[in-house]
Amino acid sequence: MAIPLTIEFETAIHSVNLLTDPETQEPCVDETTRLREQLESVRQEVRSLTEMLEAAAAQVKEYYQQLTDSHRDQIVRLSIGIAEKILMKQIQAGQYDIEKIVSEALLHAPAGENIRLRLSPKDMETLAGLWEQADKPQFHHVELIVDPKLNPAECVAETDKGIVESLLAEHLRQIETALTTGPV
Repeated sequence: MAIPLTIEFETAIHSVNLLTDPETQEPCVDETTRLREQLESVRQEVRSLTEMLEAAAAQVKEYYQQLTDSHRDQIVRLSIGIAEKILMKQIQAGQYDIEKIVSEALLHAPAGENIRLRLSPKDMETLAGLWEQADKPQFHHVELIVDPKLNPAECVAETDKGIVESLLAEHLRQIETALTTGPV
């Protein structure tokens, strides 16, 4: 049983620390100490949750990489297929520059050589008309040949030293090879 105690002081008291709880007679825990313990407990919990979240993020990243790697070839083939369909639609609509395609092929042909340039019938008409209108004397060493085996937007430049082909299927194959063998 607690005995009441009365003490009179001549000066004001600024603080009191109880060493025991008057009702339970158990030692009192300083409020600051109790708050520090709670704060440390919360910090430990936050650290634990942060570690779990970082581990989960690493697992998601690893899963994404595995998924991407396992489907890489399929993604590349699908992309090339889509690109081919778009290009074919543009070619069928005549939305390509045969003069630019021919210039690129001739750029890669050996200089000073007589060049036999094979084109599809449709492109031959277009190119011959463009060259006649522009009077292109720098191409006097180029012989234009109609090749019904070639598709529109394709050409083959032949010289005695080699062949330069500008074929859509070959360009797409090179892109596919670069995408499947190169880094992601």
